[in-house]
Amino acid sequence: QPQLPRDSGDRRFWALLFAVLLLIKALLLLVDHAPMFYLGDSIAYLLTAKNGYIPPDRSFLYGWIIKWVATWTGSLQPLLWTQSLAGACSALLAGYILRQFFGAGRLLAAAAALLCAVEPLQLLLERFVMTEAISLLAFSLFVTAALAYLQRASLRRLALMQLAAIFVVAMRVSFLPMLEAATLLAPLLAWRTISPGTQGRWIDRRRARVGAHLLVSIALFAGLQYTYKWDYSRLIQTALPGAGPEYNYDEGFHILSFVAPIATPQDFPDQAHAAAIFNTPFDLKNPRERDRQRWETGGLVWNLNQVYGPRSARRLAKATAIHAVLRDPLGELRLAWFGYADYWNLEHLAWGMKSDRGGDRELPDNLLQLLRDDYHLEGADLPHRVTLTNVYYFHAWGWFLALLLLPLPMALLVPLLPRPQRPAAFLLFVFASLQIAVIAACSIGPTVRFLHAMTWLGILTLTIFATRLANVLRRSRVAKV
Repeated sequence: QPQLPRDSGDRRFWALLFAVLLLIKALLLLVDHAPMFYLGDSIAYLLTAKNGYIPPDRSFLYGWIIKWVATWTGSLQPLLWTQSLAGACSALLAGYILRQFFGAGRLLAAAAALLCAVEPLQLLLERFVMTEAISLLAFSLFVTAALAYLQRASLRRLALMQLAAIFVVAMRVSFLPMLEAATLLAPLLAWRTISPGTQGRWIDRRRARVGAHLLVSIALFAGLQYTYKWDYSRLIQTALPGAGPEYNYDEGFHILSFVAPIATPQDFPDQAHAAAIFNTPFDLKNPRERDRQRWETGGLVWNLNQVYGPRSARRLAKATAIHAVLRDPLGELRLAWFGYADYWNLEHLAWGMKSDRGGDRELPDNLLQLLRDDYHLEGADLPHRVTLTNVYYFHAWGWFLALLLLPLPMALLVPLLPRPQRPAAFLLFVFASLQIAVIAACSIGPTVRFLHAMTWLGILTLTIFATRLANVLRRSRVAKV
């Protein structure tokens, strides 16, 4: 595995690169510093910062970050600066990963970091009161820790990886499949770098140590994740008395709406009320009606809450969704394919991009009042402003489509790399594949902001290809000489 020289020149390189990244972020923020809002999510986070409200289906940590960096100042600008700083750190980590784990030269590592810093979706989301910018930093820290463990396995590095996983899930639960995959795969992929111990029957000793690392990884993940869920349940007791440890208290409502087209009254645990629950004015079989089943009066979730109340409704919704998927797994695969293919409908993609931007919808009065009272901001015109990052974002639709295909080049890349680099590349491929799977299964229409981690992984992949090509050409020139 390539190792970086630890000399003062390399330290100066990273310091200079970080300074350039910060300068770029600062200049762009000075040009475009209007805070943006996504209705529903943003106001929930602001309420956490204002009065300690703990949302049942969103990050509570992000609301605290708003309070720590912005609320006490009476302005949202410190939050935007913090998110731009997070973007610069994520970009720097991309360059570090390329140089440390894939042998990229300084020029390519710097180029990748600069591309990450000016990526259109990242720049847009750094201006939103949303978790994405900071969650990408959390994810990039987790990936760095995981690849460091693969490079030289130790229990200390394994513990750091699992500690980073807590930060990730506290920002966005949608990363959970990738965290689970790394928990299982990292010790198996790192077997070559796990010390076999004393001499003797070394292969048996190494297998035993790999098994021990795997058990420790699972135990750390389970223990730390349960601690997070327990803490979440403790914080939400005021709103949901008696709530047990969970990642997301509205998970049942969400997944029922995702699988609504394959759900039937027979999937409902309480047959006495099944007909009433499934008596909805919206077409159950139409995948485009799933959003209405989740949020609108008369939808499945609304009916459940009317009949049972929120706590039992959540439990029954989850049980119904699980039963529907187990009964019709091919139907769920067809729904996931529909969700993926919908991104390739350019008309629907344009609608999704506009919706993620805010859809030009007027901000509600309660949000406008909160912005005036707590942040001295008149926000009525914000949904209609034409800004640099908005224009840049809407012109990048081709890049977003390319990201949907990212697992294909990543799969091709793995066997092309030197053997020591393959475990790291394979883990990145798994991350990208799982992210696409989550997007396909959980998107009720094209939701481009769900691709924010894919943008970072995409730039990594392109640069690893470029590094491999540069190394092949260099060896070819040397051979000719």
